[in-house]
Amino acid sequence: MFGKTAINGFTLITGYFMVNKNITLKKFLKIYLEVKFYYLLFYLIFLISGYEPFSVKGLVKTVFNICYEAGEQYVGTYVVFFLFIPYLNLLIKAMSKKQYEYLILLLIIYFTVFSTFMLHETFDFLGWMITMYFIGGYIRLYPNRLFEKSKTALYGIIISLVLMVGSVAVIDLTGRIMGLESYFFFHDSHKFLAVTFSVSMFLFFKNIRIHNIRIINIAAASTFGILLIHANSNTMRRFLWCDVFNNISVYNSKYIVLHSVFAVLLVYVVCLVIDRIRITVMEKPLFSKLDKIDFFNKIKIDKE
Repeated sequence: MFGKTAINGFTLITGYFMVNKNITLKKFLKIYLEVKFYYLLFYLIFLISGYEPFSVKGLVKTVFNICYEAGEQYVGTYVVFFLFIPYLNLLIKAMSKKQYEYLILLLIIYFTVFSTFMLHETFDFLGWMITMYFIGGYIRLYPNRLFEKSKTALYGIIISLVLMVGSVAVIDLTGRIMGLESYFFFHDSHKFLAVTFSVSMFLFFKNIRIHNIRIINIAAASTFGILLIHANSNTMRRFLWCDVFNNISVYNSKYIVLHSVFAVLLVYVVCLVIDRIRITVMEKPLFSKLDKIDFFNKIKIDKE
């Protein structure tokens, strides 16, 4: 239930911090090269080890993963979405506050209200990312009392959680009326409860005053890398959750909670270590050399 809300969280954070910034070639390359590195690395590892058989289709999809994932999966869509940011910022700057609010309202009605309450699916991954970006940017540009109250955000989190669990129970007990699945109200990032939970969670943590803590900064810098590793492909999912941890075998076990917590923490820590090695050995040396080239940091994607 929290996977899709995390997607909203990532994009809200992007909107909050990038609405006043330019996209440089350096920023884009950092994301692009990180994505390509992990996709090619694990494809070759699984291929050489014999865990995954070679196929021309698999090779093409790995090399051109962004093209094949755009509009369908998070990573490919995010890379494409990143290139839209300069133009989204230009649009935001050209609008009045009232126009900005009307645009967000229109997008929420189209993507969330139609889909959740009218049972008419309108989801589009890129369009929804843009919607969340607009909301994150609005929170940054137009602060008000509602956005600054941690207690209000906490209420939003609690109410959303109660409604999430309650909606599952109601749908199950009523025999799934109208053919709805148990998790209908939050099964994708644009559904109503996924939106209320993710926005409330974002506002809650935005208002927490945390001093500069090095370990948090280190973990935060590798969050995207951790995603790229553990959710790299269906092959990686099969390797982790079926072969290594064999989750199905503990489904009815009394140790299921302990197993779940241990497996997630172990995967997180191992992926964090892998990404820190990549940053130290590859990313920092590469970009320290590129930083010496004057025009590299001056290239703005939003400039002619």
